[in-house]
Amino acid sequence: MRLKLLNFVVIFTAFMSSLLAQTPAVKLIKEGFIYETAPFPECHASSIVELGKDHLMATWFGGTYERHPDVCIWTSESKNGKWSAPKKMADGVMDASTRHPTWNPVLFKSKAGKLFLYYKVGPNPRQWWGMVMTSTDNGKTWSKAEKLPEGFLGPIKNKSVQLANGDILHPTSFESNDEKIWNVYLEKTDKDGKNWQKIMIDNGSFGAIQPSILTYPDGRLQLLCRSRQNVVVETWSSDGGKTWSKVAGTSLPNPNSGTDAVTLKNGTQLIVYNPLTRGKEWSNGRQKLRLAASTDGKEWRDIYVFEDEPKGEFSYPAIIQSSDGLVHVTYTHHRTKVKHVVLDIPNVLPPKAVGPTPTKAQMGWHEMEQNAFIHFTTNTFTDLEWGYGDEKPSIFNPTQTNVEQWIKTLKDAGFKGAILTSKHHDGFCLFPSKYTEHSIKNSPYKNGQGDLVKEVAEACKKYGLKFGVYLSPWDRNHPEYGKPEYVEYYRNQLKEIFENYGSIFEMWFDGANGGDGYYGGAREKRRIDGRTYYDWPTTLQMVRQFNPEVIFFSDAGPGVRWVGNERGIAGETNWNSITPDTLYAGKGGIEKLLNTGSVDGTHWIPAEVDVSIRPGWFYHAKEDEKVRTPENLFDIYLTSVGRGSTLLLNVPPDRRGLIHENDVKALTGWKAMIDREFKTNLALKTKATASSHRGKVANYAASNVTDGDKNTYWTTNDDVTTGSVEIDLGKAQTVKYVTLKEHIQLGQRVKAFTVEAWQNGQWQKIANATTIGYKRILKLTPVETQKIRVSITESKACPVISEVEVY
Repeated sequence: MRLKLLNFVVIFTAFMSSLLAQTPAVKLIKEGFIYETAPFPECHASSIVELGKDHLMATWFGGTYERHPDVCIWTSESKNGKWSAPKKMADGVMDASTRHPTWNPVLFKSKAGKLFLYYKVGPNPRQWWGMVMTSTDNGKTWSKAEKLPEGFLGPIKNKSVQLANGDILHPTSFESNDEKIWNVYLEKTDKDGKNWQKIMIDNGSFGAIQPSILTYPDGRLQLLCRSRQNVVVETWSSDGGKTWSKVAGTSLPNPNSGTDAVTLKNGTQLIVYNPLTRGKEWSNGRQKLRLAASTDGKEWRDIYVFEDEPKGEFSYPAIIQSSDGLVHVTYTHHRTKVKHVVLDIPNVLPPKAVGPTPTKAQMGWHEMEQNAFIHFTTNTFTDLEWGYGDEKPSIFNPTQTNVEQWIKTLKDAGFKGAILTSKHHDGFCLFPSKYTEHSIKNSPYKNGQGDLVKEVAEACKKYGLKFGVYLSPWDRNHPEYGKPEYVEYYRNQLKEIFENYGSIFEMWFDGANGGDGYYGGAREKRRIDGRTYYDWPTTLQMVRQFNPEVIFFSDAGPGVRWVGNERGIAGETNWNSITPDTLYAGKGGIEKLLNTGSVDGTHWIPAEVDVSIRPGWFYHAKEDEKVRTPENLFDIYLTSVGRGSTLLLNVPPDRRGLIHENDVKALTGWKAMIDREFKTNLALKTKATASSHRGKVANYAASNVTDGDKNTYWTTNDDVTTGSVEIDLGKAQTVKYVTLKEHIQLGQRVKAFTVEAWQNGQWQKIANATTIGYKRILKLTPVETQKIRVSITESKACPVISEVEVY
């Protein structure tokens, strides 16, 4: 299982958008759907307004589908946190024979208390016209719907803004009949919504629609808009909205999908947007939805994730701040419901992400911490590590196979996932592939009716483990290996795996490629160019069509990387980032790079620590007395999980088809050691103080490192890259381990830190190390102390520490 490099990572990073999970400083107050059932199957384009204390109104359009003539405008009111049933407000009935769909309703309440409901009617966005209804009693009664003056549309999607002089600016846009021109502009009325005027804006080369208005203390105004050019675009006014700058791009991506923005009372600017670029279909890029913040409208940082899914639609948001300071967001949820989210945004923004950050799938992989590898094939019966490819399927004959014994043993040992070698280099498949006869279907196992991939997948599901697969690219049996026909064969088998065996969390493959083999009887050596032969970008793109969130392991990722050895040791310095474009198949001398990662790496590709519980990867009876001891496994736990990596421990079934008793005994003892050593966190809920904390606000205080909540953190101001946290254990206690965690959703930052214990009236250094990452466990010479101090002595940016645990 010596590994070599695969070089498809750079080409394929477009599939790996970074994850900035819910920033703990932003508190989720409430989330839910405005309705569960409705008299329409689809909905879209919501708007929300505050009517009074604990009193909100939302609106949207709903009908059979967008553009259908039966699409109407609907509203719902929330009083004391409970939304009313959807109420029909308007339709597009023109006469007995003509009916048009309605579109994009917008709610706005003037400073005088007049409530406006703007919406559009027409066959499409190029031929629609503006309508308005008003209410002077908070929506109890409404005026008759009126058409706006000819040529005026009203706010096109997002809320209007009333200026200090009473004038109301309505953000709007125009789409030409030939769809070639998209232009944003403003419409202005007086405080009563009368006397309409247009304010034109030079859109330059951009096709932009659906602007939002932001305000600044110095009187400037900013529009943020959706565009066809894959970015959110902006324009500025310094004269109260009379004139505007030429439309320009921002740093925010946009998949040609609606956004909305709001200025908070403290001057913070917020935008809700889809953080991707457009795909082949109009709906591509709408499966993720985030909240970004800025103090100047130029530099934006993501501070909250509403949705982060491989597919689906979460779009057309609306955002307001209510009088109690809370932020309310509504948005389309899969076109079937309107979701409402309430957030508490701190006055001091959280830190901006530094460097690459993990995807949602990678974050889930980190949190698994311990996974198992299962090597089982004809090698188990030939007593080999690498089969030649000429083994007869009949040799594979486990007679007491109990897959549930495997998975339950792994579950009891603390593993969160299991990766099965569904095909090793010998080409023998543990599933009845229709593309080869060299498989389990021609073995005595269950009279040729067996399917171990299916059995393991089902057992994992039963016992709550995630299921992964290893399908060796090198195949010493296949006659076409080294030719294009084999690549097609390999892809066909991947299709079989991903189509037939449920959710697969990790696809594992090494770089052992080419050499001598059976190759259908040729019995020769074959060499391939690992950089180009498999065309990995195409192969992985195909796999992602089945599971967009699958983690790909290889020497260089793109999901996770090899740790550079098979001894169970991650680097004492272990960066989760590397720059994959420096790596290529067969490049020598890079084991150290893979072991430590790169401080300035461009991609988040953390190290997976693969090691076997035995000297070999497959079962050999001669190794029954060479199974690793619980103590040795515990040491490996400290040098893998304890250095910020995830452990992948191989536990091979024996010839009976069972996990051997010696392996079970070792795993049981290992689990007991982990449970014993880390049973009681002495720092949990204890008093913690810091040298400083960000903005002197509680959201970032030292107490967050001992609160037991992995989603909160201590951090400092942006210009402070060192600092310390002191933990008072309440009384003198024996300390053997200190565990630290960074909030890696904002990037890995810490370069060096020390740990001190309070002894004899002074601080004594008891440990020092470099990186932290997802988790760092320091094993100490046992010390009796009441206080522990962790000092960050070097960091890329302000440190962000989520947990400090003491055992």
